[in-house]
Amino acid sequence: MKYILLILLFVASDVFSVPEQDYDPEARINPNRHVCSYAINDQVYSPARYFNNHIRYRIEDVGQVAVFNGTTYYLVDLATEARNAFAMWDRRLYERGIPITLTEVPGSPPSEVNFWISGADTAPEHNQEGFFQQNNMYALTTLILPDRILNNYAFPLFNTPGISVSRQMHFSHEEFDTFREVLAEGIEDQEIANMFVYYVIAHEIGHALGLHHTNDDMEGFEWAHEDPLDTEAGHVFGASITALVPRGQPDARTPLMGADDQYFLRLYNQLGSRVSYDDIGPSELELDAIEMENACGSPLSTRHKRNAALSKTCKEKPIIFYPKAELLIPILQEQGLF
Repeated sequence: MKYILLILLFVASDVFSVPEQDYDPEARINPNRHVCSYAINDQVYSPARYFNNHIRYRIEDVGQVAVFNGTTYYLVDLATEARNAFAMWDRRLYERGIPITLTEVPGSPPSEVNFWISGADTAPEHNQEGFFQQNNMYALTTLILPDRILNNYAFPLFNTPGISVSRQMHFSHEEFDTFREVLAEGIEDQEIANMFVYYVIAHEIGHALGLHHTNDDMEGFEWAHEDPLDTEAGHVFGASITALVPRGQPDARTPLMGADDQYFLRLYNQLGSRVSYDDIGPSELELDAIEMENACGSPLSTRHKRNAALSKTCKEKPIIFYPKAELLIPILQEQGLF
C-alpha cells in the first residue's frame, strides 16, 4: 500500500520538559492554549526554508462560491474575499515583525508564482469539487513543498501548492440562524455568506504558513488525520506543538485554526460581543507558532527539549509526533524517527 491514512499517536505525558512553574499540563488539550504546526520528515515546516518567507500567489479565474443557507444560494466573489484575507494576514505578520510577505503576482509567468488560489475543478478527470462534496470540505491547502514530495503526493488532485476552494458550501437553517445570532447586528444573509468564505480563506492561509489544526479532543494524544503520505519515497508527515500558553496566563484568543466550523460561535462567546470582519484573524499564540516554525525549522537538535514551545526563539527543537502505523515502522526506523 503506497498511501495510508495517518494515525498520529501523541505521547500522553512528557510532551515538553519545561520548568514546573511554567508548564501547564492542560494546555495540550485546550485549543485556546496550544498551537500545532506541520512537520515533514524530521523538521517542523519552515516558511523560511520552503518558500524563503515570501508567498507569491496568483488568483486564477476563480468565479463565485455558492453558499446555501437552507433555502437560498448566495453567490460570493471568491477573488474579493481571497484578496481581503491575504491583506489581513500580510498586515498581521508585518505588525508582529514576522518577516513573511504575501504578494499577489497577477499575470506573472508560472515560474514567478509559488502558490495558486483556485475554485475547485469540476472536470470529470480532475473532479476536485466531487472530492469536496464527498468529504464535506470547504477547501484544501497544499503546502509549498519540493517537487520530490509533490510528485508523489497522496492526493493527486491537489498536488499543486495553493488553496482550492469548493464552489458550493451548504448549511442548514439552524446553522445559519447561529451565524445571524453571533455576527454583526442586522447583518444580511449575503454578508454572512461573504464573511464565511473570507474566514475559510483566512484559515487556509494559516495552513499555507505551516499551521495545523488545534484541537479540543487530544486527551491521551491520539489524533487521526488524513495528511498526505508517500511510504515508497519515505516522506513522513507529522505535527508538532509549536506554541503553548504558560501556567497562570489567561487563554489565548479563539484560534483561527480550529478543526471545525464553530469559529464564529466560539469567538462570540469569548469576546462577549457580535463578531465583525475585523475580529477574524490569527491569535497572538498562532503568530508565536509561526515565529517558532522559522526558528526551529532545521534538523532536530540532540539536546533535551526544554522550553521548546515557550521560548520566542528556538533554543531547543519541539517534539514532532509521527504516525505509528505498522506500515511506517520500517521507514521510521531507517530515518531514526522511531
